[in-house]
Amino acid sequence: VAVIDILYNTQKGADSDPANGHELYELMIDCTAGAEYGIRALSVTRATIARVGVFGALSVGIVFNNGWINRIEGCSLQHCGIGIKAFQEVNSVDILNNIIEHFSLAGIAVFSGMNMNVQGNCIEGGAGPAIVASNVDSLTIANNYFESNNCGGGGKDDECSAGTNGGIKG
Repeated sequence: VAVIDILYNTQKGADSDPANGHELYELMIDCTAGAEYGIRALSVTRATIARVGVFGALSVGIVFNNGWINRIEGCSLQHCGIGIKAFQEVNSVDILNNIIEHFSLAGIAVFSGMNMNVQGNCIEGGAGPAIVASNVDSLTIANNYFESNNCGGGGKDDECSAGTNGGIKG
């Protein structure tokens, strides 16, 4: 269950053209009633999600699956399993200037895509690594801030020793 689902044309099935040009701005999404996802975007192109807050998603705060030319910028994701996840043939995705805190699995996870740009994010206080990446061609990870990650304690700052940054795994 997702609080917001952005889907391909469901009348034509999963093989239809992707949803195109969605923009979500300045929302607060509370998932503490048991939602798996804050925003789930399946087969989406040219979408922008900006200045959105997601709190307490059990699985993923914002997830993109099978799409291209998408942007997640200036969002705040707290107490989610994974803050942001982009996977399965996602191309030309920008993940910029987000704050991801107190996650239980990973701050950002990117799998199976190309031309991904992860820059300027603040990722801290997480039980797992800040960024997990696999099978991505032309991946840029630059100018991100990591602190108190990979602690294994559910993302509570006081359970990390000083200097534990838990940066990138992949």
